[in-house]
Amino acid sequence: MFSAGKVTIGGTSSPYGTQHQLIGDKVAFSATSSAITSSPIIRGQNSYSSTLPGYTWWGDDGTGIGHPSWGNTSFLLNGSEVGRINDAGKFYIGSYNTSYTALLNINSGANGLQTINTVHIANSDWNPSQINYVNRPLTKGIVVSYNGGDKFYVRGDGVVWAYSYQTWSDSTLKEDIRPIPSALSLLQGVRGVSYLFKQESLKPNALPSTYIPPKSNKRTYGLIAQEIETILPEAVETDDKGLKSVSYNSLIPILIESIKELKAEVDVLKSRLNECCQRKSID
Repeated sequence: MFSAGKVTIGGTSSPYGTQHQLIGDKVAFSATSSAITSSPIIRGQNSYSSTLPGYTWWGDDGTGIGHPSWGNTSFLLNGSEVGRINDAGKFYIGSYNTSYTALLNINSGANGLQTINTVHIANSDWNPSQINYVNRPLTKGIVVSYNGGDKFYVRGDGVVWAYSYQTWSDSTLKEDIRPIPSALSLLQGVRGVSYLFKQESLKPNALPSTYIPPKSNKRTYGLIAQEIETILPEAVETDDKGLKSVSYNSLIPILIESIKELKAEVDVLKSRLNECCQRKSID
């Protein structure tokens, strides 16, 4: 024990820069004096380390929490860094690369295989398993980037951009396949319209900083879900809030079959016209 109440255990020198100092390679905390299988350990270190965790476990002292440099906290597994929180509050998982600018960076390593599973277990539907709160309409909430460019993204206003969209259509996934009869008559009941979306207002559950842009006068062309539901109910879905949507892909096969029906009618008319012209030429 030294002046000013300083205490050293395991040495005879006054503590450097601290009030109390315990000198030793490791200090273990165990419940009893019996053989240790696993217990927390504080490793005695005098400098930064990216391979030796300062807070670790007996029998697995390469795994734990380390201090690789000022303002940085690392997570190590078997002496290798697998995660880090840096002095800017950014969280890196997989590897530490300062060129990444996001607050959370996940690097899958050299194999390029990365899987993130969000498992949502609930006893009712319509519960979200993941939500991105984006408070500006043109901010990209979800982005897939490749070769220096965005290949897919969802904006805050719900608009989706992608290079292409594919729909599962393999025959092995389908059964009870039937032709579409009277496709043209079905289409005759479909009304195409142009419209403007209503101006949005700030909802009670929105972030206070949400930006609602001025109303756009851009006119859109499409269908009215309630009208389609009376003709083709299979092409309409209703969500938990009662809002209806139309599967425009479901209309494509009907359009195709309608064109075929029109083509058949045109062919018949052509044939009759040719016969009529031939009879007149003979007369």
